Amino acid sequence: HGGETLMRPLSFYKKAMELQKKYARVIKLFAEKEHLSLDDALDFFYHSLTYRLISEGVSDLHCMSDDYLAEELRIEYQNAKK
Repeated sequence: HGGETLMRPLSFYKKAMELQKKYARVIKLFAEKEHLSLDDALDFFYHSLTYRLISEGVSDLHCMSDDYLAEELRIEYQNAKK
């Protein structure tokens, strides 16, 4: 460490917080659609392809509506149950 600051710009943290809020809304919608507990929905979400694609910024999925992402998650969940 050469003495430079390790802090990132405030905008980085603001975007990260907004994304976390989006995750919470999507998980809640997904839980409601599938009649899951929030814990079960959270567990599935963080192990899902949908989460990985959103977090990696693939195809700007993070820009899609909460309902759209919850539906994508629901479809992934239904396919995993087969």
